[in-house]
Amino acid sequence: MISSTKTPICKLCMQVSLRPSLSTIISNNQLCPNCLNAFQVDFFARKVEGVKVLSLYLYEENFKGALYRYKGQGDIELSNVFLANYLWYLKIKYYGYILVPAPSKEESDEKRGFNHVIEVFKMVNVAFIECIKKKDDFKQSELHFDERQNVIDKLEVVKGERVRGKKILLVDDLFTTGATVKAMIKLLKPYNPKKIQVLTLAYTKISDHHAPSGQD
Repeated sequence: MISSTKTPICKLCMQVSLRPSLSTIISNNQLCPNCLNAFQVDFFARKVEGVKVLSLYLYEENFKGALYRYKGQGDIELSNVFLANYLWYLKIKYYGYILVPAPSKEESDEKRGFNHVIEVFKMVNVAFIECIKKKDDFKQSELHFDERQNVIDKLEVVKGERVRGKKILLVDDLFTTGATVKAMIKLLKPYNPKKIQVLTLAYTKISDHHAPSGQD
C-alpha cells in the first residue's frame, strides 16, 4: 500500500525531518528543528523617530546564509521560513495595519523574479501599499555610512494620501544603520497616518553601535 503522506523535507538542509517540532507542524514552517534552532531569535525592540521598531532575528551567519539563498539566489521556496513560526503572534500584534514595504532595487527584483520583501511579509495576509520608491535604482549595501544617512534624498512618496488615517507597518528584511527606516518614517509622517510601526526580519550588530540608548 502506498502512503499518501508527504515526507517532511527541510527547505534549508534538504534532509528528511524525522522529528518535526510541534511548532513546525502547526505553522507549516518546513524547517527541521536543527535549522530552526540555528537562527538566533531576538525580538529586539527599539525606537526610531519615536516609532517602535521590532527585529525578529539577529543577523548572524546561519540567518545570513538563509537570507542570501532567498534574496541573493532567488530561492523563493524559502519565503515562508522566516515568519511562519511567529505568524499568529504577528497577525495579532499588527491587526488592522496596512503594510508599506521598503523600496527595493528594481533590477534585483527583475533578476530574481520577485520582490523579496513583499514575498516574505505577504504571509501576514494584510493589504500592501507600495508608496515609497527609489528615485535612482541604487543598492543600499553599496552606499557608505555617510551616504546612507542621506538616503531620504534618494527616496520619494507616490500617492502618499493613501496612508492618511491608517495604521501603517513599515516592513524590511534587514535593519543596519536604520537610515532607510528613519527616511521612510520622515517621508510618511506628513501624510498623517493614524499610527506607524516598523517590523524587520533581522538586525545587525552595527545597529546597536549607532543606537546606544535604544534610539537609532
